[in-house]
Amino acid sequence: MALFSRRVLQKMLDSSHLYFSLAERQNFCNLLNKVHDNYLSAEWELAVLHAASHLGTVQHEPDLSGGRRPDFLFCSESGFSFIADVTAVSDRGLHKQNPFDALQEEFRHQQRRFGLRHGGFSIDVRDWPRRAFRGSRDKPRLKLPKISEFHTKIFGGGFRTFMESVRQNPNVPREYRINSEETVVTFTYQPERRGFGGGSHPAFDFAAVVDSNPVYNALSSKAEQLRNSGYNGIKGIFLCDGGCRILHDKHGHWAAYTIQEVVLHFL
Repeated sequence: MALFSRRVLQKMLDSSHLYFSLAERQNFCNLLNKVHDNYLSAEWELAVLHAASHLGTVQHEPDLSGGRRPDFLFCSESGFSFIADVTAVSDRGLHKQNPFDALQEEFRHQQRRFGLRHGGFSIDVRDWPRRAFRGSRDKPRLKLPKISEFHTKIFGGGFRTFMESVRQNPNVPREYRINSEETVVTFTYQPERRGFGGGSHPAFDFAAVVDSNPVYNALSSKAEQLRNSGYNGIKGIFLCDGGCRILHDKHGHWAAYTIQEVVLHFL
């Protein structure tokens, strides 16, 4: 999903000749014309460079005689300068490790397969027995197998029997539960809730570990790259939102570190 309208993106691209070569402008145009995992990163980088170019001189990916080129070098009229990288942090990796959305999508496919389009179903997934909390060093994790194992470990014979029973007698409430070492999933059917569906699971996208979460990992990766740039002056990181819950939990709760705590620990 785009952050900026096409008109705004085009305006930023039109003025990017100040810091992009023709080939780089074409590359960014191509990146913004297709859907891919790093789409928001491309938007944020263009936006930051555009803003910086109005405050001073910007060099995109300058060669500073190091092993790695930063995203840009900024110099003001007063002589103040720094290099910086732009990174968009997301929970995409956490959702791959905890594929609840994929579970719901496959369940909807199974509903259509059995001709059960009237709703009344809900899905509940549990997490690992030892609950994660700040300082515990345990990361929250849903008890779900890999997506490639869904059909054998979740949507097997027992599930098919459950769905067939609902189809044959849709006025009787039913429940099907899978409880194994790595999978705890409960499918519930309530006939009085026809037309409604839902799902629930414990949160897994909060920072229970201060130095092992999407924000800290992104900052550490960028810091290492900047250290290898060969630049001896001020270095910075623009931390942008690519769909990351930690960036929005400013007040936190008993189980999680706030974004301020994560950043201060990194610094």
